[in-house]
Amino acid sequence: MMSTFQSLPRPKPRSLSDGSFESMLLVFCVVWTVGSLVMLMLCAFTLGPDWYRYWQLQHSGVVTSGQMIRQDPGKLWASHIFQFTTDDLAVHTGQHAIPSAQFQPIAPGETVLVRYVAHNPEIAVLESYFTTPFMPRLWFVGLGGVMLGLGLALLPARWRAWRSVRRLYTQGYIAPATVVNLWRSTNVRHQVLYCIAYEFEATRPNGQIQTILSAEYNELAFETLRLRQQTPVRYLPENPEICRLEVEPIIEARIKKINVPSP
Repeated sequence: MMSTFQSLPRPKPRSLSDGSFESMLLVFCVVWTVGSLVMLMLCAFTLGPDWYRYWQLQHSGVVTSGQMIRQDPGKLWASHIFQFTTDDLAVHTGQHAIPSAQFQPIAPGETVLVRYVAHNPEIAVLESYFTTPFMPRLWFVGLGGVMLGLGLALLPARWRAWRSVRRLYTQGYIAPATVVNLWRSTNVRHQVLYCIAYEFEATRPNGQIQTILSAEYNELAFETLRLRQQTPVRYLPENPEICRLEVEPIIEARIKKINVPSP
């Protein structure tokens, strides 16, 4: 009887990394997050006082009558200086600058409506020009918030990816692996990819032994190793699926293979 043919395993190969790509992504996420935070802080420093002043005038504002003292129109802004009397009969002087495009002449001594903060009359504006601060600037606040949220969402994953690669190189365990398959494939750009699958037994921190089947793109290992040949593999004990073939033994085997004279 003919023996039943069993196909060789072909797990999905992984691309090898020395940590440089993960480091680049981590740095990018850090710069992105810090830049977003700086953007929000700048918006808070530039827009915050105006909006806080508007909020005080809107929620604690009192409208009373006053008198215009003087107007100083300029190229971009026109300054209005006025006087008003609060409920405690104290006289205060206020100043309100508006864009020159909105300037309308008001004669000195003319009665005007004034809005002031009840507990802080130093904050006062002309009622006719009391409007919300420039709304389009809030787009920068929203954009900064979205960018910061995206950076904070991606940063932990990038940190874990970089840390896993670095720990694999610095704290990884070494175990003998057996080559179980060698094959070629192509990508969308019709480039030839050299794949190697291997199997090894990993010891977890709790002492449990687990058989791991993995594969990677590795042209050097493909050209050097043979089916059923053993070669060292490095893996993380707490997550043995994170592993890669040791490069130095493969390079040494490749050199020996090249130096062996052909019969």
